[in-house]
Amino acid sequence: MKLDKQILIILGAVYAPVVILLGFIGLHNSTAIYTRDPQSLGNLPSYAGLLSNIGIILWSTAVAIAIFTAFLVTEKQLFLLQAGALSALLGLDDVFQLHDVVLPNNGVPKKLGLTILGILIVVFLIRWRTMIRDTSWPILALAIASFAIWAIVGAGTGAFEGRGFLQSSYKFVGIVGWVTWVVLQSYRAVRPAPPVNKRLTSPI
Repeated sequence: MKLDKQILIILGAVYAPVVILLGFIGLHNSTAIYTRDPQSLGNLPSYAGLLSNIGIILWSTAVAIAIFTAFLVTEKQLFLLQAGALSALLGLDDVFQLHDVVLPNNGVPKKLGLTILGILIVVFLIRWRTMIRDTSWPILALAIASFAIWAIVGAGTGAFEGRGFLQSSYKFVGIVGWVTWVVLQSYRAVRPAPPVNKRLTSPI
């Protein structure tokens, strides 16, 4: 049986990173920290981090749908690729707490990390402002507003009861709005154009 060359390329592209990742993990003495669920490591209930886990699933949904759709279309390909890439960056920041933990531990202030993320979002909005005005912009506006409030609450220095819940709630609302908007744009990019009514377009 002859294997398709394209299948071999796909297998290499998919499993080469897997082998590298597993090799990296295997070099460490404590592999459990990389392979086991946080709930198991911390002896926590299965619903620990529920909102965060749902958010990660939603980020992944936005990335997968936007990038997959980008390879199916030509008119909005760059727009969807950039939306998928930005969603991936925001999702990675959320999963690995880049601006909250990783960057500050390496000398980069938390506020600077948040500012960089905000600038990237603003650049994306300005770059595609014409297209965004023709889409479901109220959903996107709600998402951006929620992210802004989340950032403001997180950057504040004052502590008050319920601050953590308030911050997480606004971030989650922002994620839901952002993912909904990305999915809608992906759907509209591939759906067939509505049929033309010949009675309205035919000359009199």
